[in-house]
Amino acid sequence: MRSDNKLAKILVQLDTGKTEDDEGYGNSSRTSKINKLQMDDGSQGMTGQVPGQRQVLELDELAFTQGSHFMANKRCQLPDGSFRKQRKGYEEVHVPALKQVPFEDKEELQPIDKLPKYVQPVFEGFKTLNRIQSRLWRSALESDENMLLCAPTGAGKTNVALLCMMREIGKHINEDGTINADDFKIIYVAPMKSLVQEMVGNFGRRLACYNLTVSELTGDHQLTREQIAATQVIVCTLKMGHHYT
Repeated sequence: MRSDNKLAKILVQLDTGKTEDDEGYGNSSRTSKINKLQMDDGSQGMTGQVPGQRQVLELDELAFTQGSHFMANKRCQLPDGSFRKQRKGYEEVHVPALKQVPFEDKEELQPIDKLPKYVQPVFEGFKTLNRIQSRLWRSALESDENMLLCAPTGAGKTNVALLCMMREIGKHINEDGTINADDFKIIYVAPMKSLVQEMVGNFGRRLACYNLTVSELTGDHQLTREQIAATQVIVCTLKMGHHYT
């Protein structure tokens, strides 16, 4: 409507309530705005495109090479023993747990009382390590090699990390059983801040018998230089670990 002079006059009348016969009709701010818009529209050219630099996106190059991961199958084959239950507003699908893989030849769970004496207090209340821990305890406790453990939640990864901590702590134990707490630092990186507090409570409780200090280092909980010096185990997020190292 603004590009048509006749229609533009109607807009001015609706906005100001004045007609052409009224005083000050042509001096309204509305008229000046319309004239400015008309000038701006004219600067766009015949094609209606605003001049400037443009960038062409190659959508084919940005597409996933493996295609879409959308699950479009209408039928899904469930394992034997599965069953469904219709509930009000939803459906339950029960899938039986996987059967335990049989033990290999000479495979056995590592008893806690067969571990080194200085390690046993950390596993108070445990009789044996689980299968994953039993396979890894020698690598964690008797070597300084790098280790990559990928296992689901509840598989015992935290206890494997604790075995690695005990490897470092064991290097600084004196003959009388005391620990040179000022000679080492252990950094445990948690993926989320919510897990940091959980790990601080877990490690603090289990390492209390060694008189070691476990502290949290996150964006919400900072440590001074003196506090860091007095701490043996620092639990932090990845971001804070990069910041302080």
